[in-house]
Amino acid sequence: MRGKKKIERIEQEHYELEKTIQQKLKEDYYKTKKPYPSKKDFYIKKTCSCCNTEKEEFLKEEYERILKEYQDDNGRLRDEFIKDCFVYYGIEDHPCKDLIYSQAYDKGHAYGYSEIFCVMSDIVDFVMEIEKNLKLAQDVINKQNS
Repeated sequence: MRGKKKIERIEQEHYELEKTIQQKLKEDYYKTKKPYPSKKDFYIKKTCSCCNTEKEEFLKEEYERILKEYQDDNGRLRDEFIKDCFVYYGIEDHPCKDLIYSQAYDKGHAYGYSEIFCVMSDIVDFVMEIEKNLKLAQDVINKQNS
């Protein structure tokens, strides 16, 4: 009876995690709130004191700092999404987890994180089915060699 309770608890945790990921996707949680910096916003007009002409100066360091902040935040949220997917699908320790995500990304990224999440489900099911069949085949071979 304790095994059944444990399975029910795991199923409940799995359901809650899916609900959490779906809610985060719906709220655009995984998208950075920082605006992408436009280069045109980092030009300032300066008047040359010697010839009294206006020149535009590009604030390169400021632009690169703001761009790095955007990229860092975007990367942090992407990594959190990937980690949440790995935990949800129970593959956080699987040796092929990065390959699984890479395939899901290739097939789904044009439609956003929601599609990656859905495609990943199919790929994980496929990999688990292959592993199950390989284990069965190995068991048959081991039985024949005994």
